[in-house]
Amino acid sequence: MFERKIIPLAVAAVVLLGTAGAVFARDENDDQQEAAAVQSATISLAQAVDAAQKHTGGYAIAAGMEKTKGGYRYEVRTVAKQHVTQNVIDSSTGAVITTEHEGAIARLFDREHRAELGKLQSAKTTLSSAIAAVEQHSGGKAFEAAFENENAKTGFEVDVTKDGGTQKFLVDAATGNIETLAASDHDEQRGQHDEEHED
Repeated sequence: MFERKIIPLAVAAVVLLGTAGAVFARDENDDQQEAAAVQSATISLAQAVDAAQKHTGGYAIAAGMEKTKGGYRYEVRTVAKQHVTQNVIDSSTGAVITTEHEGAIARLFDREHRAELGKLQSAKTTLSSAIAAVEQHSGGKAFEAAFENENAKTGFEVDVTKDGGTQKFLVDAATGNIETLAASDHDEQRGQHDEEHED
């Protein structure tokens, strides 16, 4: 599910992400399944990011729990030596299962977006530290995270699961400040239910 988060960055989205239809066909149910998989995983999303970065010597731009032929595993995209790499991480052991080179940054991103990635590389906050900060802030467990540069905001969008619902946060890449973005339909419905009982 995390693939959709880096679409604003990718000019050649089909090259980077595969067929667009497969990405947009996903729904809220996928989030719930991935969130449930994270709850039972031995390795956290932040640990998976660290493993991928250590393996490639690069920096992560997106990560998430994904359903694969071998079950639910973490997928982490890293940038190293001007190339984008997708790494599959075992959610039980933290071992790097596969590494696939997706292509050169110069081919996948235009000049503006390459500059944005440059900002990410020099930012005080990393994807891993953003995930850890949001988990501490929310008390939940992260199942998706990615670099974002929208509406003049450069940071990391992190999705967490807690008490059966999901929540989105944005972590400022420069300051580390955390902003709450949105709750899942499950949380909104639960809030409406609580209000009805209060009335």
